Amino acid sequence: MKKYLITVFICATCLFIWIYLVYFQGFYFHFSKSPTTQIHVTVKDKKIQRKVDSTYENFIIKGVDLPSSTAAERSTDFAIEEDTYLDWFRLIQEMGANTIRVYTIYNDTFYNAFYKYNLDNPEPLYLLQGIQVTDYANNSKEDAYSKDFYYSLKQDAKTAVDIVHGKKIITTNKVKGSGIYRKDISPWVLGYIVGSDWNTDTIAYTNHNDHPLEFHGKYFYTTSDSSQFEVLLANVMDSLISYEEDKYHTQSLITFSSSHDTDPFDADTNPISTQDKYVFIDPNHIRSTQNLKSGYFASYQLSGMHANTRLYLNLLVNHHEMPVVIFDFAPSTSRGTDTIAGATNEVQQGQQIIATYQDILESGCNGGFIGSWQDSWSVLTWNTSFALDSKQTYLWNDIQSTHTGYGILGFRSNENEINGSMKDWPKSASTHSYEGKPFSTFCDETGLFLFIDQKNLPKEKEVLLAFDVTPKSGSKTYEEQTSFNYAVDFILKLTPEKGEYLVHSRYNPTRENYLEQITGQNPFINPPELDDPEFELYSVICQELAETDDTTGPGPARFQTYSSGIFTIGSSLENSLSDSCYSQEGLEIRIPWQLLNFSNPVAFEIHDDYYENFGVEPLKIHSINIGFGSINSDHIPLSSVKLSQLPKKDFEEYLKDSYSIIQSYWREIQ
Repeated sequence: MKKYLITVFICATCLFIWIYLVYFQGFYFHFSKSPTTQIHVTVKDKKIQRKVDSTYENFIIKGVDLPSSTAAERSTDFAIEEDTYLDWFRLIQEMGANTIRVYTIYNDTFYNAFYKYNLDNPEPLYLLQGIQVTDYANNSKEDAYSKDFYYSLKQDAKTAVDIVHGKKIITTNKVKGSGIYRKDISPWVLGYIVGSDWNTDTIAYTNHNDHPLEFHGKYFYTTSDSSQFEVLLANVMDSLISYEEDKYHTQSLITFSSSHDTDPFDADTNPISTQDKYVFIDPNHIRSTQNLKSGYFASYQLSGMHANTRLYLNLLVNHHEMPVVIFDFAPSTSRGTDTIAGATNEVQQGQQIIATYQDILESGCNGGFIGSWQDSWSVLTWNTSFALDSKQTYLWNDIQSTHTGYGILGFRSNENEINGSMKDWPKSASTHSYEGKPFSTFCDETGLFLFIDQKNLPKEKEVLLAFDVTPKSGSKTYEEQTSFNYAVDFILKLTPEKGEYLVHSRYNPTRENYLEQITGQNPFINPPELDDPEFELYSVICQELAETDDTTGPGPARFQTYSSGIFTIGSSLENSLSDSCYSQEGLEIRIPWQLLNFSNPVAFEIHDDYYENFGVEPLKIHSINIGFGSINSDHIPLSSVKLSQLPKKDFEEYLKDSYSIIQSYWREIQ
């Protein structure tokens, strides 16, 4: 018995050591001699080809990005369940897509679902597996050869290979997925993409440090024109292909991320270039050897819509010696924007995606990936992030931030449409009255909704609504003709034709945070008084630069603004960006949370006084004062409205209008 127990113990220990070495450490052993290398996808004559039976045929990518986020969950929680993934894969394929991209290593739930969906599918979905560095490494004081950047990138590349071949166990993995990866999905893996959204300062710093200027590997080598960062990319790609070939006798396609901020073209050549460009990455500086049997392609993000998109795509195709694939070309359907062109509704989103994809194909690119399948509430936007509690944005849908609305699929807590009716309002709605003027309200993840019955509207339907949010500032008068019983912070003027949303000068977040970039003035020198009578049209800063005054000579760049306070009138069934709607029943309005200066509506936190705190600090409230009357009213009383709790996690999915538009187009493309 003793010998038996010892034998069992030794066997168990050996098994544990073997599992640890193979599934945790990635060790492998060759038991066969020179096996045939599996090539599921390859490159020929600047075209991507997939293997069908025993031959290869051209493969045009109709792709969509699949973030790891869902409503009211952090993207790093990887909270999407297997059944949800399976349902999404079906909808994605029914839309006409043939490939999905994931940004980084996900939980095993995703890979299990992907395997299950493709197992008996005659037309499987393909996967482009992303390999990312952390935000910390990408934006740290170190250059790209640091441990957190370069060595983590190489290790994650090997981990990704093990995962797609079903031989990895990860117990903990900070900001990346974990689990037991036992499903071999490699037959449906298109390839790997190294990196995403490189920090140009990190690249420039790397190129100015003493690092190798050449690389000669088994599968890749660099030319004499290469930079230090390009050498790093060649090294990482060579390491990945070597690992997959040696361990699994397979080669997949490979690429690295780039954009118009890092492309090979200078400002004079690039039709959509940004100013002050100082970093260039050229895929032509990295060449493949004859040992690479799969292939190598160039990939570029195309964030935003440009008038010269076709010229830019032609430039990319003509420059590169390999296939070119385009990423992130979907516009956002958020109400907010960071361009002077303004926001995009759901129908326009679908139309612009089709127009861009047509340009992609006609330029000779090998297809592309739509910006994302689902909305991501947790993603911040550069021009509004200062105004939010970044740790809890995932709990609500900030429709004033562009980056939350790139998806084709959205999330909502109720099916309410802005249509001038309360019939589709949730049961949580409440009615308020002051001096005989009742109105109804409810809160959801996007904002505060109001409804005024037809009989209580002014005769000409010209309505002035007033909102008192903060106890710190505001005005009790407006244009010296209208008074209020509370100091008002926001005013909304509505007619059936137009709407204007105004903010008190003291409580204008754009002034406090961006005045110097807009006008050159310091916002903290002579700020508006607490009871200043002035109100301003609510606006946000944009990417575009304003024209400089030639009479004063060259000076610092000035940014333009977009009037986010212009309200869209009409039913959201006709225009998803509608803010208010008149009907025979009455007037329905939605005020986005950020337009009321909420930094965190889940915790009922608004902006405290900017000039007292030298920036945005939270101030907790539980109610706001609201009133309405005629635009020509001499006095408008406000009544207190207690804020209702936002929904927690009870959100349903819905397909945007863009889905059917893309579906009709993509189904025609083989």
